[in-house]
Amino acid sequence: MAQPLIEARNLTKTYGSTTVVHNISLTIHRGETLGLVGESGSGKSTIARMLLRLVEPTSGSVLFDGIDVLAANKRDLRALRRRMQMVFQDPFAALNPRVRIRDIVAEPFKIQGGLSHAHIRQRTAELLHEVGLDPGILPRYPHEFSGGQRQRINIARALALKPEFIALDEPVSALDVSVGATVINLLRDLQRRHDLTYLFISHSMPLVRYLCRHGARPPGRNRPGPRSLRTPPRTLHPTPHSRHTPTAKPLATRSDQAYAVPPVRR
Repeated sequence: MAQPLIEARNLTKTYGSTTVVHNISLTIHRGETLGLVGESGSGKSTIARMLLRLVEPTSGSVLFDGIDVLAANKRDLRALRRRMQMVFQDPFAALNPRVRIRDIVAEPFKIQGGLSHAHIRQRTAELLHEVGLDPGILPRYPHEFSGGQRQRINIARALALKPEFIALDEPVSALDVSVGATVINLLRDLQRRHDLTYLFISHSMPLVRYLCRHGARPPGRNRPGPRSLRTPPRTLHPTPHSRHTPTAKPLATRSDQAYAVPPVRR
């Protein structure tokens, strides 16, 4: 079997006397999507942040393509940042309201360096086009856009350095249901186009069934559950229609609302 792209073992995170994540393990292979489902407070976002070392685990290990993420020094971690990115839940909070879109999308290039100003301008325009936005918006500010457009800008920024892995922390939970459906289809298209690997965090089991081949549920505060996510407690296989038929419209839900996900364009 091929080496997993992401392999986490016995991750634990404690804040003072409160244990947020306890002894969690998971494996994600290249090109697949692992769905992580759970109620608020079950530690889903903390797990994602520990995988990217945005949060330091109290104990445990994380390997990215065989590289020990937690042992990486500043220089090595900077190189790993090119290969792993995150899209956050709140599309507005993730964007600096005082910075123009051109600078937001170009920020990864400026941090990593190595590109001319002309190349950066070209790449930012290409990234916006790839997520379905007009490059003419580059001089504008985040407050001028809808929630769905802001999330597409966040996705464009995450794609800037051509990562292999993206953690999607409830990327549509703050959006209107119809807008969320178009973002989900965009994420699927981008995965096919760039051979991306996703960790998809959600409250919605139907969304996980639609987007993911495997799903897992961490134990919540009031519900015991499996500590290991290496073998999902429930494997979520696409229906024959969603796997082969571009006109399939599986049901997806958000809180007490429901909508049919539009057909995936292939």
